[in-house]
Amino acid sequence: MDQNTMRFQPVEVFLETTTFQVSPGGAVTVAFRAANRTSREDYFEITTRGIPTTWVMTDLPVIHLDPGEMREASLTIRPPAGMSGASGVASVVIQVTSQADPTRSGEAVFDLYVEEQAATEPNQAQPVSDQTQTVPSSAPAAQPRSGLFRTD
Repeated sequence: MDQNTMRFQPVEVFLETTTFQVSPGGAVTVAFRAANRTSREDYFEITTRGIPTTWVMTDLPVIHLDPGEMREASLTIRPPAGMSGASGVASVVIQVTSQADPTRSGEAVFDLYVEEQAATEPNQAQPVSDQTQTVPSSAPAAQPRSGLFRTD
Protein backbone atom coordinates (compact mmCIF):
# COMPACT_ATOMS: atom_id res chain seq x y z
CA MET A 1 0.00 0.00 0.00
CA ASP A 2 1.52 3.34 -0.98
CA GLN A 3 1.39 6.57 1.03
CA ASN A 4 -1.65 7.88 -0.87
CA THR A 5 -3.84 4.83 -0.22
CA MET A 6 -6.11 5.09 2.81
CA ARG A 7 -7.17 1.93 4.64
CA PHE A 8 -10.95 1.52 5.04
CA GLN A 9 -12.09 2.47 8.55
CA PRO A 10 -15.45 0.95 9.53
CA VAL A 11 -15.96 3.50 12.32
CA GLU A 12 -14.56 7.02 12.39
CA VAL A 13 -14.48 9.58 15.19
CA PHE A 14 -14.01 13.29 14.48
CA LEU A 15 -13.08 16.13 16.87
CA GLU A 16 -13.36 19.84 16.07
CA THR A 17 -10.41 20.59 18.35
CA THR A 18 -7.70 18.40 19.88
CA THR A 19 -6.69 20.45 22.92
CA PHE A 20 -8.85 21.16 25.97
CA GLN A 21 -8.12 22.89 29.27
CA VAL A 22 -9.90 22.59 32.63
CA SER A 23 -9.32 23.35 36.32
CA PRO A 24 -9.96 20.86 39.13
CA GLY A 25 -13.59 21.30 40.14
CA GLY A 26 -14.42 22.73 36.69
CA ALA A 27 -15.78 21.03 33.61
CA VAL A 28 -15.15 20.93 29.89
CA THR A 29 -17.47 19.47 27.23
CA VAL A 30 -15.85 17.57 24.38
CA ALA A 31 -18.08 17.39 21.31
CA PHE A 32 -17.36 14.79 18.64
CA ARG A 33 -18.96 13.02 15.68
CA ALA A 34 -19.05 9.26 15.11
CA ALA A 35 -19.57 7.76 11.65
CA ASN A 36 -20.62 4.21 10.72
CA ARG A 37 -18.89 3.47 7.39
CA THR A 38 -20.21 -0.11 7.20
CA SER A 39 -23.25 -1.47 5.38
CA ARG A 40 -24.90 -2.59 8.65
CA GLU A 41 -26.77 -0.69 11.33
CA ASP A 42 -25.26 -1.13 14.75
CA TYR A 43 -25.11 0.08 18.33
CA PHE A 44 -21.78 1.58 19.36
CA GLU A 45 -20.38 2.00 22.87
CA ILE A 46 -18.52 5.21 23.72
CA THR A 47 -15.57 4.86 26.09
CA THR A 48 -12.50 6.87 27.08
CA ARG A 49 -8.93 6.08 28.10
CA GLY A 50 -6.16 8.20 29.57
CA ILE A 51 -8.00 9.77 32.53
CA PRO A 52 -9.99 8.27 35.42
CA THR A 53 -13.44 7.09 34.33
CA THR A 54 -14.92 8.89 37.36
CA TRP A 55 -14.07 12.20 35.63
CA VAL A 56 -16.14 11.38 32.52
CA MET A 57 -19.89 11.71 31.89
CA THR A 58 -21.33 10.94 28.46
CA ASP A 59 -24.61 12.23 27.12
CA LEU A 60 -25.12 8.88 25.35
CA PRO A 61 -22.94 5.93 26.46
CA VAL A 62 -24.32 3.91 23.50
CA ILE A 63 -25.43 5.30 20.15
CA HIS A 64 -27.28 3.73 17.23
CA LEU A 65 -25.93 4.41 13.75
CA ASP A 66 -27.45 3.34 10.45
CA PRO A 67 -25.12 2.45 7.55
CA GLY A 68 -23.29 5.59 6.46
CA GLU A 69 -24.77 7.69 9.27
CA MET A 70 -22.77 10.27 11.22
CA ARG A 71 -24.02 11.45 14.60
CA GLU A 72 -22.93 14.10 17.07
CA ALA A 73 -22.31 13.24 20.72
CA SER A 74 -20.41 14.71 23.63
CA LEU A 75 -18.80 13.91 26.92
CA THR A 76 -18.09 16.12 29.90
CA ILE A 77 -14.87 15.89 31.87
CA ARG A 78 -14.90 17.04 35.52
CA PRO A 79 -11.64 16.62 37.43
CA PRO A 80 -12.51 16.63 41.13
CA ALA A 81 -11.97 19.76 43.21
CA GLY A 82 -9.19 19.47 45.74
CA MET A 83 -6.55 18.22 43.30
CA SER A 84 -4.27 20.97 44.58
CA GLY A 85 -0.93 21.00 42.80
CA ALA A 86 -2.00 18.28 40.36
CA SER A 87 -1.48 20.17 37.11
CA GLY A 88 -0.54 18.20 34.02
CA VAL A 89 -1.49 17.00 30.57
CA ALA A 90 -2.98 13.69 29.48
CA SER A 91 -3.64 12.23 26.05
CA VAL A 92 -7.29 11.17 26.17
CA VAL A 93 -8.75 8.65 23.72
CA ILE A 94 -12.43 8.59 22.76
CA GLN A 95 -13.25 5.14 21.38
CA VAL A 96 -16.47 4.18 19.60
CA THR A 97 -16.87 0.38 19.39
CA SER A 98 -19.47 -1.80 17.72
CA GLN A 99 -21.47 -3.90 20.18
CA ALA A 100 -22.08 -6.54 17.48
CA ASP A 101 -18.43 -6.78 16.42
CA PRO A 102 -15.86 -5.23 18.80
CA THR A 103 -13.20 -5.37 16.06
CA ARG A 104 -15.09 -2.49 14.37
CA SER A 105 -14.06 0.62 16.24
CA GLY A 106 -12.66 4.08 15.76
CA GLU A 107 -10.77 6.50 17.96
CA ALA A 108 -9.87 10.15 18.29
CA VAL A 109 -7.21 11.56 20.61
CA PHE A 110 -7.04 14.93 22.34
CA ASP A 111 -4.81 16.57 24.93
CA LEU A 112 -6.39 17.54 28.24
CA TYR A 113 -4.54 20.19 30.24
CA VAL A 114 -5.55 20.20 33.91
CA GLU A 115 -4.36 23.43 35.49
CA GLU A 116 -5.22 25.29 38.68
CA GLN A 117 -6.10 28.54 36.85
CA ALA A 118 -7.19 27.11 33.47
CA ALA A 119 -10.59 28.79 33.32
CA THR A 120 -11.43 32.47 33.53
CA GLU A 121 -14.65 31.86 35.51
CA PRO A 122 -15.44 29.10 38.01
CA ASN A 123 -16.66 25.89 36.35
CA GLN A 124 -16.07 27.30 32.87
CA ALA A 125 -13.56 25.80 30.45
CA GLN A 126 -13.02 25.98 26.74
CA PRO A 127 -11.02 24.39 23.95
CA VAL A 128 -7.73 26.08 23.19
CA SER A 129 -7.26 25.23 19.48
CA ASP A 130 -9.24 24.47 16.33
CA GLN A 131 -8.10 21.31 14.54
CA THR A 132 -9.80 18.17 13.30
CA GLN A 133 -8.20 14.80 13.89
CA THR A 134 -9.21 11.26 13.05
CA VAL A 135 -7.19 8.35 14.38
CA PRO A 136 -7.66 5.00 12.64
CA SER A 137 -8.59 2.08 14.86
CA SER A 138 -5.25 0.46 13.99
CA ALA A 139 -3.30 3.33 15.59
CA PRO A 140 -1.43 2.54 18.82
CA ALA A 141 -3.22 3.48 22.01
CA ALA A 142 -2.29 6.87 23.40
CA GLN A 143 -0.54 6.92 26.74
CA PRO A 144 -0.97 9.57 29.43
CA ARG A 145 1.90 12.05 29.33
CA SER A 146 1.90 12.53 33.06
CA GLY A 147 1.72 10.21 36.02
CA LEU A 148 -0.64 12.64 37.75
CA PHE A 149 -3.87 11.04 36.55
CA ARG A 150 -4.41 7.48 37.75
CA THR A 151 -6.80 5.56 35.51
CA ASP A 152 -7.34 2.49 37.67
